[in-house]
Amino acid sequence: MSEAPERIWACVSNATKSGISTVIGNAKFPVDGWQEYIRADRIEELEAERDALREALEWYGEQAKLARLIHSEGDAGRHVLAEDGGDRARAALNRETDT
Repeated sequence: MSEAPERIWACVSNATKSGISTVIGNAKFPVDGWQEYIRADRIEELEAERDALREALEWYGEQAKLARLIHSEGDAGRHVLAEDGGDRARAALNRETDT
């Protein structure tokens, strides 16, 4: 991995020339916009993390939709959610710390 920062914020604008700016955290940015740049060697890793989180959310969304049904399909959704107990969510969130 590079020694460069993982994320860089940059902006070039008319506000910079006029001195109009805002402070976010400890950083000062022009009022009319700023852009985040991510180091190229992190993009694939971040996309994989996003995909894992999206997959977990889609699964939970589908199970919650089923669980709301009053008939036997609702039972299936409720049982699957109960058996999971949040494991998929924790696995998706822990993926961030495992890499």
